Amino acid sequence: MQELNLTLDKENKELVIREGKAPIIHEKVILEHNGVISSPGDYYEQRMKRYSENEELKKTIGGKVFSNCVIVVDSEEGSIEFIENQEDHFSTKIKGVLKFDDQFKSFGINSGSKHSLRQLALFLKQKKVFFKDPTKADATVQALFKQKAKVTKDITSNDDLRGNIQKYFEQKLEGSTPLKFELNIPLYKGDVKRTFEVEIIFDVVNEEIKGYLESSALFEIQYNLQEELLNKELLRFKSEAILNK
Repeated sequence: MQELNLTLDKENKELVIREGKAPIIHEKVILEHNGVISSPGDYYEQRMKRYSENEELKKTIGGKVFSNCVIVVDSEEGSIEFIENQEDHFSTKIKGVLKFDDQFKSFGINSGSKHSLRQLALFLKQKKVFFKDPTKADATVQALFKQKAKVTKDITSNDDLRGNIQKYFEQKLEGSTPLKFELNIPLYKGDVKRTFEVEIIFDVVNEEIKGYLESSALFEIQYNLQEELLNKELLRFKSEAILNK
């Protein structure tokens, strides 16, 4: 063995000497995961289950699964974050956020997004699986196509309309009854399906009738559901410390 003379300065008070085929030292990786709202609770319960089924593990960690863990809740963001040991730089952090389901978002309900009658009809035809009553989907699509065909026929057969199409459309839509149907679809990823009524509202844009989706019921469901889902997930953490952001 080669003789070495080493001097440690005031900042470096620890020296590790490795010889031969010593294994490579890798930096410790911090586990941080962002997922759906149930992710923190899933991780917590899996760790608790592993602990309860393993007697050797109980002896190793001295009877406590988590040390100085905390659950941080952000009601405005709709998120829950589980921090396994808040005093450890390398502490595991699992965050869950209420994320809208992709299929639900595609409907653009209450967004004001407007589409031609043909575009809207074809879209709803593709999304038939999310209608509570599939036959209502067929009827809605047919009604949209009929509306488009009738307007086109009226314009082409009446020369007087060609110079004032915008006013004609506005008059036709006054007092018209919106088409209604019910959707049965998850609002948030990982959640169960929810049923609510949707209306197709018609508007005139640049001498063309367009439609968009609105739902007054959806506002109330979303408001109550966010609080409900957050509280439901927090119950999974038993007696752990919970902080509201």
